[in-house]
Amino acid sequence: MEGQRTIEREVEIKGVGLMLGRPVTLRLKPAGPDEGVVFVRTDLEGQPSVRLAPENISIEIPHSTCLKEGKARVVGVEHLVSALVGLGVDNVRAEIDSEELPICDGSALPFVQAIKNAGIKELGRPKKEIALDRPIYLSNGERQLIALPSDSFEVTFVFDHPKLPQQVAAFKITPEVFEKEIAPARTFCLESEAEELKSQGFGSGGSEENVVLIADGTGEPKVELRFPDEFVRHKILDLVGDIGLLGYRLKAHVVAIRSGHEFNVEFVKKLAFERGKLPKPIEAAQIYQVLPHRFPFMMVDRVLAIEPEKRIVALKNVTFNEEFFQGHFPDHPVMPAVLQVEALAQAGGYLMMHGAGKGAIGYFAAIDNAKFRRPVLPGDQLILEVEVVRLRGRFGKLRGVAWVDGEVAAEAEFTITLASEGDDRNG
Repeated sequence: MEGQRTIEREVEIKGVGLMLGRPVTLRLKPAGPDEGVVFVRTDLEGQPSVRLAPENISIEIPHSTCLKEGKARVVGVEHLVSALVGLGVDNVRAEIDSEELPICDGSALPFVQAIKNAGIKELGRPKKEIALDRPIYLSNGERQLIALPSDSFEVTFVFDHPKLPQQVAAFKITPEVFEKEIAPARTFCLESEAEELKSQGFGSGGSEENVVLIADGTGEPKVELRFPDEFVRHKILDLVGDIGLLGYRLKAHVVAIRSGHEFNVEFVKKLAFERGKLPKPIEAAQIYQVLPHRFPFMMVDRVLAIEPEKRIVALKNVTFNEEFFQGHFPDHPVMPAVLQVEALAQAGGYLMMHGAGKGAIGYFAAIDNAKFRRPVLPGDQLILEVEVVRLRGRFGKLRGVAWVDGEVAAEAEFTITLASEGDDRNG
């Protein structure tokens, strides 16, 4: 069995974050066995840390993988984590003086070079691994991910973008292969996608120095590619980084079709659930024991994660059979915006009523700063992320964000008050 590894000495990387555009200095430092990868926000009071672990994955920034623990958030971890996984480094302390990692040239190569310059050493402790005894599969319409039992870590990826040529690539992930064939592949997007991100307030750190921009009309890149199939290689780079969020080395052959960060993260959580690394999701039968809502007004299908009195992540599958689509609108079905807020409120209500005792009911007391960013359509999966702003007695102020495919669909702040059944209140 391979042993755990860390770096031999400190190394520093400076740059700007891609999504938020802020200057950042990243310092990688050696760590001991079984410490894993820990991010430290040196710019925040108390220098809080964020562990690389499935339960800390947070869907907050489009086209980016985030980690959040307590009030500390780290954005854009996937390229660094991909480099660590690719080179077989298990334990590192990563200190950053901003909330987003540097994008560098848009690839993982600068991180690979920095890690190699720092030196890699063995720690004399067996590597933490997850080996599969059966396939694990996830499908969502056209997106598919499957992990097959294997003695090594391999990835096969089918990149199938409606405006770009299909690309397929497969690699066994070893340090040599990763450095030469995967790490140099850069972030890419269509010019229209870049403009859309900027209209949402993201992507201000992007430039032709760190993003391969592609013309919408011709599908031609604005700069010379490093590989003829650079796009699919970068998708593999991202997938390796997202799978690294397990915190364990995965021994499997992963086959991905049209996958992206949000779907990768969902798959990582499923792998963690299957292997007992995360608590099992809370399903509908258990939700009914807390929330009084029933069909057709139940807007929470599953609770993916919950931190009592702090945060909840829930899921709503939006199907064509929803009754509201019969009239909103028959020829162009769109989920009513008010029901998106209702879904967030139900998730927040579950968070507050969980453990409050039988008979508790949550009522709306106020809604503030509601915004709606994109339509929610049949077939969409609404990820409901709600965090507590303030709790005071039976009143709770919460902030919620509803996501679809890594994009914000709706957001709002709202106040919920808990009451007993039979109380005459607004709801």
